[in-house]
Amino acid sequence: MEELIKELNSPDEVERIYAAQDIAETNNPDMAVHLFDRLTNEESQAVRDAIVFALRNLPCSGIYARLFELFRSPDAYLRNAVIGIFGSEGDEAVSFLYSHINHADGEVRKLILDALFAAGVPDAIQVIRSALNDPSMNVQITAVEYLGRLEDRESVSEMIELIRKETEPMLRISVLESLCLVGDRADIMNVFSILADGGDFIRIDPVCLPQVIRLSAKTGDPEVISGIADTINDIEIYAEDVIHAIEEAEQEFKGICRKGRIPGLIRKIMEKTEDEELHTLCKELICW
Repeated sequence: MEELIKELNSPDEVERIYAAQDIAETNNPDMAVHLFDRLTNEESQAVRDAIVFALRNLPCSGIYARLFELFRSPDAYLRNAVIGIFGSEGDEAVSFLYSHINHADGEVRKLILDALFAAGVPDAIQVIRSALNDPSMNVQITAVEYLGRLEDRESVSEMIELIRKETEPMLRISVLESLCLVGDRADIMNVFSILADGGDFIRIDPVCLPQVIRLSAKTGDPEVISGIADTINDIEIYAEDVIHAIEEAEQEFKGICRKGRIPGLIRKIMEKTEDEELHTLCKELICW
């Protein structure tokens, strides 16, 4: 091992790369600290990549605290490297990261979520869920996005509550995007009752329309789809969103293209659009 440590600190770049690669194969956790020390002083990008690869393949629990310090590094490469290293640790890193979830720096808390998402283990999902009520809007948005991508059904009610309580457009859009991935019909109708009080879809904030249109397709209800489309003054602006939503609905709920006002909506868009591909898709949908 002493020889590998010596080669890791050699003035020869190639020798340092080979040393990092050889250390990765040792599976010796005691070598992690030497890789870390070299990483924070290394100038060669090729060597840094080799060291990060090695750290992602070695048990690193002994240097968690030092890795965590790099979340505040001005070097974006090092911050991203630490996310990947913690992620590769899986369950081993979750409890350590959770112990810092209330860190004073919101950006650090956001990076903790990045690392937990990279880990992708069940316990990590629970910690990410706890960040839905973080005081930082950016952290909340990150938590919402990751829970959607991890298809966490247990967080749906909390996400809908965010729609009820918060008016920040970016947070609302993030919740709607995640509900497109994990929400069921009941969840979607609940959200619509919040965004469109009294069932008046014209009350929906236009900034949320692309996500709302997509969610409408997941209800499988032609009246909901066409009702939302009817509130759009410039249908050409959202023509692609509407047609792709109808296409998605047809794939899940066969025959929807022939129900209610959907055929008329498709024809209306087909007449107005100048996009040849969209026009062709409209013709296909009418024939389904």
